[in-house]
Amino acid sequence: MGYEPLPFSLPKHTLAALKDWEYDLSWVSTYEIPHHLVQEHKSPLHLYGLIKNGAVQIGDKLEFNINDSSWRVELIESSQSSSFSARSVVPSPRTDIVVHNSKGFKAFSKDLLQAYDPVLNANYKGNRLNYEDFLVYRNGQPLENLAFIRSAYEIYSRMMKEYKQKFPGQ
Repeated sequence: MGYEPLPFSLPKHTLAALKDWEYDLSWVSTYEIPHHLVQEHKSPLHLYGLIKNGAVQIGDKLEFNINDSSWRVELIESSQSSSFSARSVVPSPRTDIVVHNSKGFKAFSKDLLQAYDPVLNANYKGNRLNYEDFLVYRNGQPLENLAFIRSAYEIYSRMMKEYKQKFPGQ
């Protein structure tokens, strides 16, 4: 898989300090990375990979809009490996929504559309939810949209990988 070049690099001493951290999105603001550099970077990472690596966590809430209505789902443990599940968050007009064992973002998006708006879902090819459409909340606080989190994690993990290759044992 071809990766888009990284939009910036950090000095060796900064990378050395970061390598011992447990991943946290705050690295972007801590090191004053311009928001637009992360936002414009296109990442190939999948939602399950973000969950598996801690960039998005079980318990996080995802807010999205369908037909000018705002909805939230909470990521919950899945009964199958390599998948994730979500359930609607109360208060919500639809409290019975559960998306079980999604294998990928496209299926997850389609399941949400089907659950929240079956009429809209009937026309799914023209209607889909994208990573940009989901705002992530953790502990009641908004973080960023999934697209930004996805790009930030990919940039971070690639910088760490390159650092470890250039400076093994450090």
